[in-house]
Amino acid sequence: MRLFSFDYRFEGFVPAAKRRWGYYALPILQGDRFVGRLDPKLHRDHGELEIKALWWEPQVKVTRRLFADLDDSLHRLAAFLGVDQIVMPPTAGNSRQAPLVPEMN
Repeated sequence: MRLFSFDYRFEGFVPAAKRRWGYYALPILQGDRFVGRLDPKLHRDHGELEIKALWWEPQVKVTRRLFADLDDSLHRLAAFLGVDQIVMPPTAGNSRQAPLVPEMN
């Protein structure tokens, strides 16, 4: 589905080798625009929300405000899910992925 110049498809039923983003990749909305997507995984048995991957849209400038908004939203999501930890491992070197700890000017 392409909406608001943002191409999105739920890939949960797509074979892993054919996925572009991830099993449950979700769009990231900031204000009135889509700025990226992330692939979360809930580990109820460990009480953690894992962010497996994070991608920014090409036109998005990564700022401290953007990361602060994302951090706030992830903590609200974790509280809603009833988990205590958010785990964000380093990227696996995929060039589309954003570093989880950005270099900012």
